[in-house]
Amino acid sequence: KVEKIFELTGHTQPSTALKKALVKTLNEDPNTNVRLAAMEALGKFYTEKDVRNALINALGNQKDPVV
Repeated sequence: KVEKIFELTGHTQPSTALKKALVKTLNEDPNTNVRLAAMEALGKFYTEKDVRNALINALGNQKDPVV
């Protein structure tokens, strides 16, 4: 999963569907490493308001202090 996330986010401009999938992964995947990879991938696009808001909201929901 982690490798696929990095492969998918190699694009300079991710699609809305990809961003939504990464947010869903960040919020719902049971694996901490996968959630961290999704967060890192989304972080590349922090200048986009929707991504920034999703990251902020997701951080408040995380149970693992690593994330």
